[in-house]
Amino acid sequence: MCEVYPPSEDTFLLLEALEKEGIKDKECLEIGVGSGVITEFLAENNNVDGIDINPKAIEITKNKCKNCRIFYSDLFSDVKKKYDVIIFNPPYVPEERRFDSIFDRSWHGGKNGREVIDKFLDQFDNFLDNGGKMYLLHSSLCDPKKTLRILKEK
Repeated sequence: MCEVYPPSEDTFLLLEALEKEGIKDKECLEIGVGSGVITEFLAENNNVDGIDINPKAIEITKNKCKNCRIFYSDLFSDVKKKYDVIIFNPPYVPEERRFDSIFDRSWHGGKNGREVIDKFLDQFDNFLDNGGKMYLLHSSLCDPKKTLRILKEK
């Protein structure tokens, strides 16, 4: 059984978008480091903090990214500063059943797929510097129009 969210199609889609952006010399936060692929890429040219709720993901990413600060945080619960860039590939798969394992929480987005996304959208701007950018990977499965409405209101 997988212990961390493995690099998947959505990971590589996000990575490709970040490569095109050419992010350099920024203070970055990745939420949900998983296997550490995105954090490792960002760390090539930036100061990066990475957070996760999965101790195994934290361990793996710490080993890959020696110059990064990787720590436990459930969304922003233990984040203490603001960032130029915040990146999040949230759990977005809609599912009626409740899953409690740490691994299942990496993909399970609740009944409508928005459980974690909505919490993130309520909080992210408190941790984003003026002029900063937020990158949120979003699926058509969980009402992207609602997310756009929320972001326009901010």
